[in-house]
Amino acid sequence: MLAALALNARWLPTWLSALLLPMAVIAIIARWRGSGPLPAVWRLLLLVGVSVAIATTQSTFFGREAGAALLSSMLVLKLLETSNVRDARLVVMVSNFLALAAFLHSQSLAQTIATSSLLVLGLVALQWLRIDRVDAAAGAPEPSAREWRVPLREALVTLAVVVPFAIVSFLLFPRLGSPLWGGAEQSRSRVGIDDELELGALSGVALNDDPAFRVRFDRGVEAPAAPDRYWRGLVLWNFDGRVWKGAQRFAHTRADNAVETLGKRLEYEITLAEPPRLWRFALDAPLTTPAGFRRTADLQITGPPGAHAERRYRVISSTRFRLQAKLPDAQRQAALRIPVGGNPRARALGLQWRQRHGENAGAIVSEALSMVRRDFLYSLDPPPLGANAIDEFLFTTRIGFCEHFASSFVFLMRAAGIPARIVTGYQGGYRNAIGGYWLVRQSDAHAWAEVWQAGSGWIRVDPTGAVAPERVMRGGAGFAEGMAGGDWLVAGSWWSGMRDRVDVLAAVWQRTVIDFDYLRQGDLLRSVGIPEGDRTRQLLLWLALVFASLGVAALVLMLRGGRPTSPWVALYRRFAARLARGGVVRRIDEGPAHFAERAATELPVLASEIRAIAAEFIALRYAAEVLPPETERIRLRRLRTRLKRLRVHRRSDASAL
Repeated sequence: MLAALALNARWLPTWLSALLLPMAVIAIIARWRGSGPLPAVWRLLLLVGVSVAIATTQSTFFGREAGAALLSSMLVLKLLETSNVRDARLVVMVSNFLALAAFLHSQSLAQTIATSSLLVLGLVALQWLRIDRVDAAAGAPEPSAREWRVPLREALVTLAVVVPFAIVSFLLFPRLGSPLWGGAEQSRSRVGIDDELELGALSGVALNDDPAFRVRFDRGVEAPAAPDRYWRGLVLWNFDGRVWKGAQRFAHTRADNAVETLGKRLEYEITLAEPPRLWRFALDAPLTTPAGFRRTADLQITGPPGAHAERRYRVISSTRFRLQAKLPDAQRQAALRIPVGGNPRARALGLQWRQRHGENAGAIVSEALSMVRRDFLYSLDPPPLGANAIDEFLFTTRIGFCEHFASSFVFLMRAAGIPARIVTGYQGGYRNAIGGYWLVRQSDAHAWAEVWQAGSGWIRVDPTGAVAPERVMRGGAGFAEGMAGGDWLVAGSWWSGMRDRVDVLAAVWQRTVIDFDYLRQGDLLRSVGIPEGDRTRQLLLWLALVFASLGVAALVLMLRGGRPTSPWVALYRRFAARLARGGVVRRIDEGPAHFAERAATELPVLASEIRAIAAEFIALRYAAEVLPPETERIRLRRLRTRLKRLRVHRRSDASAL
């Protein structure tokens, strides 16, 4: 149960995790010591309080986050009243369901391994609770560590007979054309880049090592150097003093002939790790777009709501280009607009530079970068800012992350009369030498600035590179590891090789399992002669294979013959098998006492040992009352020792007896 809570802790509210985990630990310790359940009044108060808190913080009981929070709370509250085997089974089953609920948030390979391991443990626990050696109503005593092998084997057999059914359903059951869990929760990114940028937002992912996307350049295409690996995402024009947002009227402007290519063209394929949104990332500047998407005047790649299913797409880019040598008036006005009121010192500084350098945009940019390089520090944990965030950053804290530098720089440029805007995306990337692709992680999330100059168009200016050039050269992930003292993780060949292999496995998992959508299912069906859209034949094939897999599972279970799960019965089976070696085979209608007497008669040399083992088994298996756990363990150990000492020769050597 604790593992199921831990799997979902990432998506639970912090206050709820801090409440539930200690409650669960206390409840487990109380049950272990034999304490009774929590009084009903306290359980009712906890139920009402937690439910009201979840409804208040989540604003609903529906959806993934709220549902996981509610289910986790009910699981812990159920543990507080658990007192018998039935309650224990219910706790285990709900824990398994909660573990599966984590797939609604992430389907990564690591998540799959963790959840699958937890489900195996849950099945083992259910098999252990099913052992019929005691009355379930009285509660089952704890078996010895050695006997866990029996329920583990039974759990693995259960998995083995249902895995074929799961594989057949995964491949052939009709899939939806869009995600089942759509809506508002899917429209916004959980980590990394979002369609808004607030000061301090990106610093929250500085140490997030999750993949954002993987890039595979075409054969013969050399990846750009670190200073050119800017993966463009969204362009933000509007600033309210705290948050940057896009400008929809520019996002839908055609960009024909807006980009003049000055360097070679790079062709590559990108595979997103997270569920796709309505925009795509590409090397700055994209020259082509995926099918169903379009490139806007500010080089965003956007698409309609129905065009966001594919995780994998191809793009052609050029890192040397000229964008909009002539700037339309509407864009110029938007790129000079700053909020009315607020940040007066930053406004005054921009006007001062304007008066000093006139319309020399290059000189103003150089003075701003010199100030950043001289007076500021780059930090993964910048201090919070107040109402006049730009002024506080420029003149008080002077410590920030990439969005602090980009936001302040653009504000100063606009105050100085230079059109400027913010671009968000990723910068950097790590080359996986084993897989032959580039991995861009969430910690590579970045924000930079673009300024417009007459004749040159939009020019990328990254003020973060002025204060922390190693951030640009090493990427966000490498820089964060270096600041955390983890350079050895990057440089160590053994770790690099292991990390590359793990990521290759994750990439294969994504390509073969996560990316197996309705389009790839259609390709599979066509390969077996079922045309696209023929749901009837698809369902018939699925049903045929399902019944075949269930038939095989039933046959396996029948051939197993109902293997015992009781530790006493397992020992008795070994006892009977050992006597069979000496020629005394137990008949199907023969009870333990009669079988022991016959075996003692036919093997008189071993008669005393045979009768003692049989008597011990009968006393354990058919005890009139439940034995204390310690007593049961001692007697099981004694029975096992006697069985080991029983030496029965094969039938050919029976005369020696």
